[in-house]
Amino acid sequence: MPRRAQFIQQCAHDPWQFRWILSPESAEALDLPAYARPVMRQVMTDLGTPLSWVAAAHYNTNDPHVHVVVRPRGVTGVPHRISRDYLSYGLRSRATTIADLFRR
Repeated sequence: MPRRAQFIQQCAHDPWQFRWILSPESAEALDLPAYARPVMRQVMTDLGTPLSWVAAAHYNTNDPHVHVVVRPRGVTGVPHRISRDYLSYGLRSRATTIADLFRR
């Protein structure tokens, strides 16, 4: 079964999901899927846990971006708690730093 189909099946009984958009400046110059992977690796490192997630890159707008969906339970089955501050500031900071590395 493809990864996305498996993810959708796993999400069937989740009460909610984490969702965010990665929209770096000059996104049209980046390989967005290649950019999203290290951002998500950094998120997992910051949170200290593996995550179950999928992403979709959109180039059909004036501002290319990536939608990320994260299950509320990781691969270990333990519920995640991601602080509002991390989602508002920490994730943004990490994503910006990684985007800067991709532009070099």
